[in-house]
Amino acid sequence: MFAACAGAGAYVAAHTNPFPPGVQDPGSRSASSSAPAPAARSIVVVIEVASRHELHVGGACTSAWTLQLRIDVTPEGSASGRGDASLSGQASCPFATAQVQARSVPLFAQGHMEAGQLLLALREDGEPRPPGGGDLGGFLETIPKLRLRVVVDGQTGIVTVSKADGDLGRFVARYRATASCAAGC
Repeated sequence: MFAACAGAGAYVAAHTNPFPPGVQDPGSRSASSSAPAPAARSIVVVIEVASRHELHVGGACTSAWTLQLRIDVTPEGSASGRGDASLSGQASCPFATAQVQARSVPLFAQGHMEAGQLLLALREDGEPRPPGGGDLGGFLETIPKLRLRVVVDGQTGIVTVSKADGDLGRFVARYRATASCAAGC
């Protein structure tokens, strides 16, 4: 009887894992070395915008903006971030207007990075300041149409965006962007 119990115990011990899932055998060593996971990158994008609302009659209203965005890029290449657009100097029209000129606008950027190029789309991420403000030069109207491509730590990306205003003329904005690595590159 003792021999049968000893044999059954030996059989069970030989076919049982003493280390359940999630518990590593202290005596085992992996033959492969695991590489550290790639770190996320942080990119600073600065964009200068010259915009104008070209009117069929009356001339053109103009404005200039500077955008500064901090973009985080995942190891897989997904990119997103936030920043602000700030009015540079004065917006102007060749005629009197009661429109309140926005001075700053919070922005959200989303896109991806491939082969050292950052591809971004922007959208407003809150209300322009001061509240109720718009842009005489039409910069805010062109943001939804912008698709920006810029080389990180390389050449400047330049894009011109045009959008009909539906009645009186069109909005035109020239975006000039530079991108530089802030961390993880």
